[in-house]
Parts: sequence; structure tokens; C-alpha cells
Amino acid sequence: MLNFIYVSLYFYRFHQQQSFAMPLAEKPIEEERNVPLPTPESSRLLIKSGKKELILNISEVMGAFVTDGICWVVTTEGKKLIVDCSLDYLEEASKTGNFFRANRQLILSRILVKSIHSDTYGKIKVVLKEGSGVSGEIFVSRTKAAEFRKWIKTEIAFHG
Repeated sequence: MLNFIYVSLYFYRFHQQQSFAMPLAEKPIEEERNVPLPTPESSRLLIKSGKKELILNISEVMGAFVTDGICWVVTTEGKKLIVDCSLDYLEEASKTGNFFRANRQLILSRILVKSIHSDTYGKIKVVLKEGSGVSGEIFVSRTKAAEFRKWIKTEIAFHG
């Protein structure tokens, strides 16, 4: 009888760990928040902020970041909004080419970048514009460095 209890507890805990360990990437993003993703032609983003649903033009978003498990969106007006969605959702929703996923904590727009510098081991140090509500500098890993340079040069080619 005692063995039956131990085995049952083992399988119960194992099942709990498996359900918590399931990565969010396996779930379709549309199901994550029940908010429809914008179409590529769309230039607006529906964001839940508390009890409100805000419609932001993608051109109004400077970036998004996560701090202590809370996802924030920074607008061009300097407002920081707590949003009820993940960076993965925002990354998928903003596939316009105006945003870059710099690391696990930050998605940035070209508006936010002040300058870039090569760093050790192929990494890139990105200095962000002041007053944006995001820390002064971040690092882009060497695995994303080439993609970042291509992304930033695309903007320069359009406005250069």
C-alpha cells in the first residue's frame, strides 16, 4: 500500500512538472491572449493594458521590454504601458521590419537606436536614445549581430 502511494505521488509530481515545463512557443500565439494578430498590411496593434484595450499605430511604438516578469511597451510620446501579453506575441504582431528582437528582454525600433559599436567576440553594443524609458545601452549577441547590422542598414538605405 505504501509503495502505491509513493508511485502515485511520483506520477502526480511528474505530470505537474511536465505541464509547467511546456514552453510557450508550442502554443500558437493567437491562442495565448485571444487577441488577433495584425495582418502584414495592418499598421495598428491592439494591446491590452489592464482593463483597457489600446490601439496603437506601430509607428507610435519605440520598443518593448520585460522587467521582473512584466512586459512594457514604450511609445514615441515617452509613455510606458504595462501590457498583458508576452514579447513573443509583440514580436510576431510587429513583423513589419521596423522592430528587432535584440535579446530575451528587449524588442527595439530604429527610432530607439542612437549609435552602435563593435564589441568583443563579435557582439554589438547598442546605445539607446535618452529619455526613452529603456536603459542606456544593450548588447546584441554575436549570433544576432549580422542580422542586426542588416536590419539597421535597411533603414539607412531608405532615409540615407
